[in-house]
Amino acid sequence: MLETNSYRIGREGGIKNMIWNDIKDKVLSIPNKMWKGQLEYLFNKTNQLPNDAIIIEIGSYKGGSSAAIGYACIETNRKLFCIDEWNEKSEYHCSLKQWQQTIMKNGLEKFVFPIKGLSQEILPHCQEIVRKEVDFVFIDGSHKYKDVLQDFVFSFSLLKKKGFLAMHDVSEGSLVDAIHPGVWRVWNKIALTFLVDCEYYSNLACGQKTQNHWDSLSVLKGERNE
Repeated sequence: MLETNSYRIGREGGIKNMIWNDIKDKVLSIPNKMWKGQLEYLFNKTNQLPNDAIIIEIGSYKGGSSAAIGYACIETNRKLFCIDEWNEKSEYHCSLKQWQQTIMKNGLEKFVFPIKGLSQEILPHCQEIVRKEVDFVFIDGSHKYKDVLQDFVFSFSLLKKKGFLAMHDVSEGSLVDAIHPGVWRVWNKIALTFLVDCEYYSNLACGQKTQNHWDSLSVLKGERNE
């Protein structure tokens, strides 16, 4: 068994039995905003998806979560599309070039693709890019209520039935105690209405879609008018 780029490759070729421990040092060395264990959760969740799964990440920063998901796409037909503004003048000071360097350094450029811009402008047209229903969406973009709401509504409409939607920075407790009240409100007041079998890993929450049709525009309009 040979060791290459922190994952195991059999002598006959092809990656064999990739697990988190094979790539965790690579992924954890990338600057990220995730809590302990959450990148592993994303890696394992992606590994459970169909071989041809389409994944969308909203908010990619310097590529820590992108790499965690991307490594689970190797030797499959899975594809990850990462949406981010990558604005060096923002509070996160991250450029698209920095993200691309991360992806290329980890050899993931055949599986992970950037879409630069605001998610609220890209998501309504994302079907034209991915060309099929989406299996998994990870939302970790703007934490402002209206932005999170739009990210959820548009993402949910892209998800296939039994697809998964995860959201980062979902605080426990009440709205009053929430560190990010916009994220808390969307998850607890809206997302939980449409998702089942929800899992929680610290402040990362994930649920499964059980219905294909809903009046997303009415939900969006109604919440905007509150």
